[in-house]
Amino acid sequence: MRTHVVATGKRLVVGALLASLAGAMFAVPALAGPPERFEERPWITTVDFANGLILFVNTTRADFCTTEMVQWENDVLDWIDGGEVGPFPESPETAGLDPLDAAANVAAGGAVVFSLAGRNLPIELWSFDAGVFPDAIGVGPCTDSDEGGTLVASGSTSWRYHDNDLVAPTGFRTNAFHDSGQGALTSPDGQKWTYTFSFRRVVHADGTETVWDESFRLVPRGR
Repeated sequence: MRTHVVATGKRLVVGALLASLAGAMFAVPALAGPPERFEERPWITTVDFANGLILFVNTTRADFCTTEMVQWENDVLDWIDGGEVGPFPESPETAGLDPLDAAANVAAGGAVVFSLAGRNLPIELWSFDAGVFPDAIGVGPCTDSDEGGTLVASGSTSWRYHDNDLVAPTGFRTNAFHDSGQGALTSPDGQKWTYTFSFRRVVHADGTETVWDESFRLVPRGR
């Protein structure tokens, strides 16, 4: 369930866990010269390992966990339990709730440099079902929180993303990308929080991945 903004086709399965959902399907045009500016509606769902929570950015659990998404997560579990035979189940289409400003341009050597920026985006933190975290995390946020998971806090957040080569092919170029954001959240009981997140990764030309940074901080601000 650990996810970040990804381009079409940039999916990674690590062992039996789905490590990346198709969180953003970007249609990058043929670009040259100055950046092309447009809007996209990406989203993040990921595990906040520091706090033992599920993070939703630019979506909510109610909006994300549709009947189709829940069925897809169950299909993935069945595929894994069946020995990963046949094609990986096709995920349903989904989009973030709010548009983000996006920019892309072709750099020297053909790399597509891509960035996103948004403010006042919806954010939620949810607890896992009892007994799921950390040893029984499944393939997605819906089936990991549908039998007792509760809303821990919600509010709004900024989100910035930068990718030095959105379409880097394996075996040719190294791809580095970074998500970060800071939000103001409130718990159902009125407790206020400052929440920050950052993920920075590098996918090398040989397909191996290095995690430079993965941090989550949930700091109380009073009531």
